[in-house]
Parts: sequence; structure tokens; C-alpha cells
Amino acid sequence: MRAVMISIKPEWVGKIHRREKIWELRKSVPKTSDAHLYKVYDYETKSNGGKGKVVSEWVLKEYHVYFDDMTTKNERTVICKNACVTEKQLAEYHRKGRGVIYAWQIEDLKIYDQPKELSEFGLTKAPQSWCHVEELGEK
Repeated sequence: MRAVMISIKPEWVGKIHRREKIWELRKSVPKTSDAHLYKVYDYETKSNGGKGKVVSEWVLKEYHVYFDDMTTKNERTVICKNACVTEKQLAEYHRKGRGVIYAWQIEDLKIYDQPKELSEFGLTKAPQSWCHVEELGEK
């Protein structure tokens, strides 16, 4: 399975771990010619008391693509609910993403008892948004 590491703020990690947030919004998605199947590792940033470590993993089996000028009111409501964002936050994210956002669907969440260091994934610093990594145990 392919794998990516994402950087995510502690407040969003908490919502994911409580299973309130089931979609992670991103401005891009890994490119692949086959099925959308990626292991995603969550690096919790150090901001606001975050751990600065990899705290969980999940599987990206599916993602949804939304274009600002084509998104209906009903679709915006679904995005906001599943991603735990307000309409204002969603509109701002659309602007930053040049009018397109990808909603990565979080499945098979596994929260680590012991957070992992970036070095276990061959990284010396956290990605700005996300980057490809080797899946744990495949080195």
C-alpha cells in the first residue's frame, strides 16, 4: 500500500480521534493510476501544545472533489459536517485551494498508544501539507 504523511493541527487531530471529523480537507491528493488506496499517517504539529509526533494512521480509500463554483448548498452542508468546518472556513479554504478542495475520507482509524517520531518514516522535518513516505514496516 502507498503511504503519505500529513501535518495536522492538534484541534483537528482531536476531532479525528473522537471520530467527529471523518473528512480531511486538502488542496491536493496523491496521484495514482489505480484505486485510491493510501495509508495516511497523522503528524500532529507542535502548535497549541501539540505533540510534534505521528499520532495515528488511517486509510484513504476514497476522496471527494469539490469546485467552489459548482458546489451546491446541500453539498457545502455535507462538507462542513463531515470536515467539522464552518461555511466561512470552507469558503476561505476554497480560495486558498484555487477553487477546488479534496475531501479525503478517513477510514480504519488507528490511534497510537505511543506516538512515533518522524525519523521512523525517514523524515527529518514535517511536511508542509503532505508527502509520500514508506509504510511502517516496509523499510
